[in-house]
Amino acid sequence: DKLEREKEVLEKHLRESSAQIGTLQWDLEAQARTLEDTEKEATRLKGVFLRNKSELLELSAEKDMLVAERELHFHRMQNLVNRTEHDVLKAKYDALEIENKKLRDYDFAEVVVPPHYTPRPNWTGNMGAALSKAGVHVNRDTSDNSVAKLIKYIDTLHKKLKDFDHAHEEEWNQTAGKLVQKDRFIACMGTGDEVPVYLRYHGHVRNRKMQKREAEKTIREIWLDRKSQTDRNNEILKVPMDQFFLQYAKTKLTGGAPVVAEWCYNIIWTLEKNRNDADCDIFLKILRNELSEDVFFDQDSQVTVCLEVAEEVDKAMTHGQVSGSCDKTEFLEALKLTFYKNDGQITDLSKALDNVYGDRAFFKYKQLFADDRDFSQN
Repeated sequence: DKLEREKEVLEKHLRESSAQIGTLQWDLEAQARTLEDTEKEATRLKGVFLRNKSELLELSAEKDMLVAERELHFHRMQNLVNRTEHDVLKAKYDALEIENKKLRDYDFAEVVVPPHYTPRPNWTGNMGAALSKAGVHVNRDTSDNSVAKLIKYIDTLHKKLKDFDHAHEEEWNQTAGKLVQKDRFIACMGTGDEVPVYLRYHGHVRNRKMQKREAEKTIREIWLDRKSQTDRNNEILKVPMDQFFLQYAKTKLTGGAPVVAEWCYNIIWTLEKNRNDADCDIFLKILRNELSEDVFFDQDSQVTVCLEVAEEVDKAMTHGQVSGSCDKTEFLEALKLTFYKNDGQITDLSKALDNVYGDRAFFKYKQLFADDRDFSQN
């Protein structure tokens, strides 16, 4: 009987324990569902935060642009002529216009100029010897005859010069061809107005055969200097990029115009050879005013935001820690929310990531925009 009672007590405890275990299991599942919902909400809020951050950056950029436009408008207003000065200048202009009309209407044919008003030149010294070579006799020839003989003499000299150039044309072409074949020199473009200011130089400069790495490193230093001045004084509105490029060269180099010209021509020569690289191509287009500088600065800002998005996704997957790796799917979803990308654009980005990192679920995002030894990117 005692054993039966103990058995009943144990069975009762077992039933109670089973009921408690069932209750605890149900509570645990409910808490797991709550935690999953909380994580989804946290991810959604993070996307909202990143989108708001992007909008804040855009608003800040718009504000800076408005401030710059206001300063530009202010400087333009400073250069305007006030009404009083305008009226004075207008009165002077009208008076000069009346005087000019009187002179145009005057009949100069009625004016008689005495002979002694046009004295003959005093041909003396070396000038007389030079004229005698042209067949001019200063004591016998009239002015008209002297001018005719001089024109004929100049035409003769011009013809001799052309004959000389023609006789030596082949020799000079051979010399120039050797220089081009050896690629030792770069022919400069001269100093005309049509030549960019940073390339205005006569003659030839040494071809240093600059490597892409050196050229890209230089243009990055130029962008850093440009950006620091833009942030500090809005210099982007005051100095065009071609002028800034030339000023940078003159500041960094010593040795005068030949050294500056050699550096500028070699930078352009190297960038032209590597126009398949986006950084080289964009810099050339901006330098030649074919593209706005905003393209570069917007691209730079978007790269920064993109890496920040990847880091936020990384922290979300590792409870606030930075592992350096990011879930590809979550990253693409966050980019879609941050940059308002459509499904087609996200698909293209996914293919690009697969081309670089394969079909792995995670990728090391800090290498996303990393440079190789030649400053080329993925």
